[in-house]
Amino acid sequence: MGFVIRCLDMLNIVCSWWGEYYGPEYVNKLYGQVKRNCSADFRFFVQTDNPNDKLDPKIETIPIGKYKPEQIEGDGNIWKVKYRKVWDRPKSNYWEPNFMDGLTIALDLDVVILKDLTELLDEYDGKPLCLRSWWHDHEHRYWHKQNLGAKINGGCFIWEDCENTRRIWRDLDENWDMISFVYKTGDNFLTWRHFDEFKLMPPKYSYSFNRGRKFPEDMEIRTKQEGVLCLFNTDNGHGHIELHEAYEKYDWIKDHWHI
Repeated sequence: MGFVIRCLDMLNIVCSWWGEYYGPEYVNKLYGQVKRNCSADFRFFVQTDNPNDKLDPKIETIPIGKYKPEQIEGDGNIWKVKYRKVWDRPKSNYWEPNFMDGLTIALDLDVVILKDLTELLDEYDGKPLCLRSWWHDHEHRYWHKQNLGAKINGGCFIWEDCENTRRIWRDLDENWDMISFVYKTGDNFLTWRHFDEFKLMPPKYSYSFNRGRKFPEDMEIRTKQEGVLCLFNTDNGHGHIELHEAYEKYDWIKDHWHI
């Protein structure tokens, strides 16, 4: 095991949960996966504005900070509703200085953990670490640049408070009106304004259940593969399925995604 683990006293694991798209079982099952697949001591947090009475009592809740979910009910300003973007804006709070004390892994709710999470830390050298959507043909698809597509994948971030993350936070703070007008998601924002702040995890660590691992040579989908994380990037227009749907169809998902 690498230097990071030998010196690590406590690891923070954090996720974000808002709205009604995913139920509390997603948070509880993510916590269950971490318990089975993290050889380091850890604390598990969820950033949420949902009631927490159905969460495992060992899950620590923190309120959603400055960047809260979009609230559009009852808002009569059609322009505000139509053009404000960054639908996953609560994840922007990760970059606030001292959001967490120490080394932190942020995970999306819809991931399946296949192996020990601490294997990811072998890549960590002090620079914020993130996944990349290796399964896309970023370089030769006109639509990617035309639509400010994302190369960064926010299914997993690893970081400590540092100047890199503080630059991201300052940009959000100073330019939020423009950012929330231009970018569809936090991944799009980070790709086009802060790509160099991150070190990218090689494709061996993760793959997309619905899209594959790496374009063009490894695009196998809907199978159990080698790696630490299986990601559920979904697009209804491409016949993709959600994690809870895969749970009903694939026994190997049942082996991992449970409390």
